[in-house]
Parts: sequence; C-alpha cells; structure tokens
Amino acid sequence: MLDRTKIPAAAPLHNVAFPAISTFQLSNGIKVHSCPFGSQEIIDITLIFPAGRCFETHAPVASFAAKLIQEGTKQRSSLEFARQLDFYGASLYAESTLEVGNVGLSCLTKHVASTLPLLREMLLEPLFAESELENLRQRTIQHLEVESKKTEYVALRDFNKVLFGTQHPYGGYAEKKDIEAIQMPAIRAFHQRNYNLVNAEIVVSGRYDEQALLSMLDQYLGAPDLADATMRVGEEESRGRNLGAEPEKHLHYVEMPDSMQGTIRLGHRAFSRQNQDHYPMQVVNTLLGGYFGSRLMTNIREDKGYTYGIGSGWIPMKYSGMFVVQTSVDNTYIQPTLTEIDKEIDLLMREGVEQDELDLVKNYMLGQSVSARELPEQIASSIRSMVVYGLPFKTLDEKFHEIQSVTVDDVHRLANQYLKPEKIIQVVSGKLD
Repeated sequence: MLDRTKIPAAAPLHNVAFPAISTFQLSNGIKVHSCPFGSQEIIDITLIFPAGRCFETHAPVASFAAKLIQEGTKQRSSLEFARQLDFYGASLYAESTLEVGNVGLSCLTKHVASTLPLLREMLLEPLFAESELENLRQRTIQHLEVESKKTEYVALRDFNKVLFGTQHPYGGYAEKKDIEAIQMPAIRAFHQRNYNLVNAEIVVSGRYDEQALLSMLDQYLGAPDLADATMRVGEEESRGRNLGAEPEKHLHYVEMPDSMQGTIRLGHRAFSRQNQDHYPMQVVNTLLGGYFGSRLMTNIREDKGYTYGIGSGWIPMKYSGMFVVQTSVDNTYIQPTLTEIDKEIDLLMREGVEQDELDLVKNYMLGQSVSARELPEQIASSIRSMVVYGLPFKTLDEKFHEIQSVTVDDVHRLANQYLKPEKIIQVVSGKLD
C-alpha cells in the first residue's frame, strides 16, 4: 500500500535528449525540418515565413495579412472552411510575430492527406475580401480602445516605445490612424511576396511515416512554380537590424486618473538570443523574478503585501533583447514597490546567491525544461525558435548542461555584467503621488 504520509524520495534530474531532427528539401528547394516524436497519432506542421512586424513597410500590414489569410479562400467562405476543418478535427492557423509569420496545421496523422490540401488552399488562395478587411478593421479599433484603458497594456506599450523607439518594429505599435488607413492592395502585395513559398521553411513533429509525409508535402507544396525566386525576401530587409541608441535612465509616467491601481514596467535592453550566456542569464533572472518562489515575489508579495504577483523576464529577440520587471499594485504602493525592486536588483549584484537557493532554482528550471518536451507542438515550437534565430539545432541539447553548470560565482559575475541599474527605464501607468 502507498503510504501517503511520507514524502516520495527525490531523485536527481537527468538530461532528456532532444529528439533527432532531419532536414530535407522539397522539389522546389523548400527546407523541411522533420522530428518524428511521441506515441500519439498526431502531427504538427508549420511553415515559417519572413512575414513578421520587422518586414512590414507600415503597420499593421503583417498582422492584418496573417489574420485575413484565415478568412475564407477563393473556393470556400470562412464558415465553409471552418466546417471542413471541424469534420477532420483539425486546426489551421496563421499568426504574425515580431520576426516571422507562421502558417500551421495540427491534426490526427490519419487525416493529414485530407487536410494538407486545405493548408495549401488557405496559404495560396486567400480570398482577401473587402468586407472581411472592414470587419477586421472595426474589431481591431474596438480592441485597441478597450486595451488602452488598461494600465497593463499602456505600461507594456509605452515601455517598448521608450526602449526601442516608435520607428523600430520592437517599439512601434499600430495606432488608430494606421488601422483606418490600411488598404487591401498593401495586404495583397505583402502576402504575395512575403508568403511566397520561396521564403518558407517547414517544421514537422509528431508520429508519422517520414517518407510518406515528405511525399505528400512535395505533392502539395513542392511544385517549382510555387517558389518564385523573384519574390525572395532577404535578411537584410528586416527593419529589426536598425537599432538606435539605448535610451538613458528615466521615469516615464502615464497619468490614468480613473485607474484603481497602477502598473509598473521597468528594465533595459539586453543581448539577443545568439549570445552564449542566454541560458545562464535565465538562471539569474529566475532567481530574481522568474518563478513563484523568486526574490521579488518573496519580498513584494509575501513580505510587503503590495501585489498579488510580480515577475521579471530576460527576453531574447533576434537583434536585441530586454530585461523586464512588471507588476500591478495599488496606487499608494507604486513608489515603495519601485524602491523594493531596486533593492532586490542591487542585493543580487552585490551579494549574489547561496548554494542552496541556486540549487533550488536550477532544479526548478531543469524540471521545466524536461516538461516542455512532452508534446509534438512543444517540440515543433523549440525547433521553430532555432530556425527564427538562426541557431544550430544542437543548441537545444545544450540547455540542460548549461543550466546545470551555473555556479554561485557565475551568478555574481553575470548579474554584474548584464544587469544595468544605471540604464533602467521605469514606466508607470496609473495615479502616482
């Protein structure tokens, strides 16, 4: 019988090797990164394009193109298309991020032959109806008006604007006037070029016969005429490369007189994802504010009672990154919270960490790392990130060792090397005395 009064013995964590990834080419040269994985008969297929915010000529072309791809094709209305997907229990999506646009399919493996034609149809034959554009325009404006009344949204938006500038895609946001001005010809032109298959890379994960799947991908997406060399988008076209000077430290305050609470978002620019200290700095950040037992949570939530939650992030992007701390508090606690955040950053830089606390954080992170490799979509997401950041796939197998290897001395050195109190931008939205 199981004795539930006794705590199970803890065993040391061991590295779980990332599943093998093979790269192939379709007849038209499109790269396919294949990672057969798992015991469930499901499959995840994603096409990655240079169609994120960094590649748009003006906002919000990239996000509107991704959304309208899903609103009907030349053969079916959006409702008919949705019904066809429901029949197979499949899902298709298109999304635009900072760097890329993704078009993906998730379904049971037995239905991939029936749903791949739908993926092709959605990607290559979108209807782009004017009525759908107008509906999207109105929904987006309404959403923007609602979000603009929330302190969390205002703090996030203004922090990114101050940190990177409104002309950079990491800091620029579509305003109401931009949404009202967007026209269908610009969206069609963006789709025609940026979503041309000459620019695509495909990531596949799940349980499937690799050769049979490659044959189907070649059948529906591998025709030479689908990859038009004149439509190739070069990396040099990304506006993300054009980083301006880092702003000087200051407090940026947004008065929201009707707000019952204030939101604090502070931080500074950080290194890009390609930096070799990426994983070790994730350890430093987790100590500070990256999990429920972090120092910021212990101090500002548990000891002071200023907030329900506070967290920090060391967020990598392709051409830069950012260190961020965010929380929402009663307006009367805004200034004391800012003071306590500064104290915790200073304490970490001056005194570092004890071995017991470091071991706890590393065990937490290693456990999270293992649990993030349980599903095909998680595997596919990790592979996609390597493609987006231009990193070798072997990087995925280095995470466990690099976290495990972080020492007390490393934490002290990294905190002093990369945390920059003298550069911190403080953005507060709410009512500040």
